[in-house]
Order: sequence, then C-alpha cells, then structure tokens
Amino acid sequence: MTTASALRSPFHQGQSTQRIMLSVIIALLPGLSIMGFINPFWLLQPLLAGLGAVIGEWFFIWCCTRQPAQASRTLMDSSALLAGLLLGLCLPPASPWWLAFIGGHICSMLGKQMYGGLGANPFNPAMLAYLVLLIGFPLQMSQWQGLYDGLTQATLLDQATVLSPAQWPGTHAFNQACLLALGFTLGGLYLLRLGIIHWVTPICLLLGFIIVQLYIDDFNVKASLLQIPVGGLIIGAFFMATDPVSAPNHRQDQIIYALGIGALTSLIRQGQQYPDGMAFAIVLMNIVTPSFISLKNALKHKRDIL
Repeated sequence: MTTASALRSPFHQGQSTQRIMLSVIIALLPGLSIMGFINPFWLLQPLLAGLGAVIGEWFFIWCCTRQPAQASRTLMDSSALLAGLLLGLCLPPASPWWLAFIGGHICSMLGKQMYGGLGANPFNPAMLAYLVLLIGFPLQMSQWQGLYDGLTQATLLDQATVLSPAQWPGTHAFNQACLLALGFTLGGLYLLRLGIIHWVTPICLLLGFIIVQLYIDDFNVKASLLQIPVGGLIIGAFFMATDPVSAPNHRQDQIIYALGIGALTSLIRQGQQYPDGMAFAIVLMNIVTPSFISLKNALKHKRDIL
C-alpha cells in the first residue's frame, strides 16, 4: 500500500496519504502483537527492515536533491516505513540482521524511488525486495530452522505439506499459524471497514488459491483449507495484493489479478525450492497486468468500431 495514486480511488477520497499509510500500519498491529507474544525475537526483522527502508529512502532523496529537509519531509507520509514492515514480515526470523536492513534499502530505493517515488512503482516494493534477497542470498533466506519450539521442519508450510490433514491441525505449529492468520485477518477487516481496501481483491485471491489447491489435493476440502493459515497467503491477500499502484484499479481487472495471484501461489507451493510463492505470484501478476488491461481495451475498441 505505498501509493499516492491510491488517493484517486473512490475508496480513498478525502484521506491523506499519511493517514492511509498510518491506517495500514495500525492494521498490522494485531498480527505483530501476536508475533511478539509467541516470540519477541520475531519482531526484529520487521523493525530492522522498516528502519532500513526509512534510511534508504532518506539517503536516496538526499543524493538526488542535496536537501536534507526535503528528504526528511518525504518520510513524513510513512510509506517507506510501511513497505519495510511488510517486507520484514516475510523474512525468516533466524536470518542475519543485516539481511533485513539491506532488504529495507532495496525496498525503498529499487522498489520505489528508482521509478519516480511514491505512486510510480510498477511492482509491489516489498515483494520485489523479497525476490531480490531470495535470489541474492538464498542460504540466509532459508534460515527458518529451530523457530517453532524445536521443530526440525524448515517452515510451517513444509510441515503442513509433510503431515496428513489429520496430523497437521494437532501440532503446536498449526496453532501458532492460525493465531497469526487471525491477527492479520483482523487487520484486514479493519482496512475494509475504513474503506482503505475493497473486499474483491482478498476474496478473489483466496478463491483462486482454493480452486487450484482443491484440484491439487484431489478435491480434499479439508486438506486444501488447512493450507490457508500457513505461508504468506493472508498477509498477501489483505496487505500486498491490495496495493493500488501495482494492482489494477478497475473492478473486473482486479478480479482477474487477484484470482491469478491465488492460483499462482498454490502452483508455486507445489515446488520443492520455494515453499510459498506469494512474492513470485504478486510480481508476476504485476508484470502481466498492463498486458491484459491493454488487451481488454483493444478488444473493447475493436468491438466499438464494429
């Protein structure tokens, strides 16, 4: 949610950029609180990534303008902090501290400022930074071991895949995943209540995920539904895919966009190298969104001519 063009949406009329960004940060607090309750060290990565994003954006603006005051004013909208927090939520808590800090810099500088700043980025800054870190530091981005009360599985998602639908709900890790999903769902409902986001994107994203997951699980409804709380699905549905800059603005396009993210997330999860897939799915749909919007407009123009 890092965009000035969001203010042109009917859902943001009369709301300042700073107010929107602060509202999204507030919406993250239930999930962050649960993370801190489960393990206070899990909060380290979002804080470091947020700090890195703020410093990175200030440094970039200062290098371009040589005016510290202007660079400081740019930070007042809180968009850099929000993007860094969202990135930090996706990083492995056991990864080194410098990874989150560097990721925050990438988030602000490569994900947003390189394209012209607030509202001009074609990709979701947090997801783009996540992919850069995943490609550049694959070993550090896989350090999840030992975070779930001694469990040896690499991630919650891995355990959900290895265990049967009857075994997975009985684990302590599943309870933690459900608590976190509940916290971020409450934050998403708060954004819906404020009109910051629209229900179409999260609902269609979850629907696209469930449809493909049902097919993969041979239409085992229980097994498919048990995949929802783990990974980045809930955070992606409410906080990532709803970014109004990198996502389409028209309702029909948003439906296709969200369904595509959900379907791709389910498909990428089936691979062995990347246990989740939300970041790849969002960036891929960011890439193809202009194409299918242009195709739709071209078909509409041809129909009008005929």
